[in-house]
Amino acid sequence: MIFFSATIKFFRFHFRSVTVVALILWLITVAALSLLPFSSVAFLAPSISDDVTHFIAYMVGGLLAGLCFRKLKVSWVVIAGIGTLIEFGQTWVGTGRSSELGEGIANGLGSLLGVAIALALKRWVERFEQRH
Repeated sequence: MIFFSATIKFFRFHFRSVTVVALILWLITVAALSLLPFSSVAFLAPSISDDVTHFIAYMVGGLLAGLCFRKLKVSWVVIAGIGTLIEFGQTWVGTGRSSELGEGIANGLGSLLGVAIALALKRWVERFEQRH
């Protein structure tokens, strides 16, 4: 039982480190893909709606942020705020892209779902640890 407890602590420490690195990589990737000209990135999801890709991308960001930060409200505000800044930044970069309300809503809803999934995972892990 002591070995199992030590293993959980070791895993928790490294899991948090991995999720922080993953969140940073997510941020760099999303910012780069969002600020490049659309013709440069259109091949990545040719048959999927742009709003759907935004929703999925920000759901992943919300999940990672929810796993990184202790306060889930902070996680959602950070990811939704990043999405909003990137949407507005598209008009200023001069790559021919513009900000759209639908994409902003998809960013916010996707990040909200991601944070909700993180909350569910955190609660599941807490229940699992209480049983063992």
